[in-house]
Amino acid sequence: MNNNNEKEKNFVSAVIYAGDDVKRAVEFLYKVNELLTLHFENFEIIVIDDCCKTPLKDELIESSDSYNCSVSLIRMSYPQGVQSSMNAGVDAAIGDFVFEFESIVIDYDIELIIEAYRESISGFDVVSVVPLGNVRKSSKIFYSIFNKYSDGYNMLFTERFRVVSRRAINRIESMTKNLVYRKVLYRNSGLMCTTVEYKPITKTKSNSLPKERSKLAFDSLILFTSIGYRISFCLSVFMMLFTAFSGVYAAVVFLLGKPVEGWTTLMILISSAFSGIFLLLTIIIKYLSLQVEITTKKSKYTYENLYKIR
Repeated sequence: MNNNNEKEKNFVSAVIYAGDDVKRAVEFLYKVNELLTLHFENFEIIVIDDCCKTPLKDELIESSDSYNCSVSLIRMSYPQGVQSSMNAGVDAAIGDFVFEFESIVIDYDIELIIEAYRESISGFDVVSVVPLGNVRKSSKIFYSIFNKYSDGYNMLFTERFRVVSRRAINRIESMTKNLVYRKVLYRNSGLMCTTVEYKPITKTKSNSLPKERSKLAFDSLILFTSIGYRISFCLSVFMMLFTAFSGVYAAVVFLLGKPVEGWTTLMILISSAFSGIFLLLTIIIKYLSLQVEITTKKSKYTYENLYKIR
């Protein structure tokens, strides 16, 4: 057990997304508090309540005597998902290093949290803790597509949690106004990144909803990869070839057959017009994708209140 002389001097923050399982959230908070107490002189814990069905505030107040640090609760105005909620929590954090827990399930040795921190202070601004196995097939498909078509130089994986430096947080906030997907921005911030891999000791279930995951996956593929442009380009080429074939067919029928009066001219006109439309649509879609990347919403999130539990 660490004594005060051995404890870390850095002030750290733990940002925890509670999901909709109040009991598990309180248990997770207790474990994190216990672990950080052993290793840090000063730290804070910020819990995000994304409009849980069961009030989280009362549960935290009841167990507040067991905490050894400042504990804050951010109550979101309405369900906004993991990313927006984490944005609110990280903005409220003041630590030199921030532990980002997007899930409250634990399928790893709790000491892995400290191991990730040690890796961070050795020279890495972003340390991602990655499970080996126990990953959904849908996640594997998403990351394989994302990594193939992304312009970034760092591969993405399923993460259980991450440790980021204050410099990394400042860097990604300077890159864009709206942090759609923190993981992508961290991995492509230009700072030193690494992963800590582990073998899951239990099977877990994510606390994010399938609809939310699907929306985040779709938005990320559009915003951070070239797949949207590639699909529209291939479709445009196919349709232009099809319309060109229709034009050739119309010309052959006119020369060799007995077409209906005006039919050949109409088909050539339609083929030419649609070829131009598909080409223009490709350019417009590419332009809009760039605008989405550059221009974002002013408000990253809205929260109802910030409560000081302890």
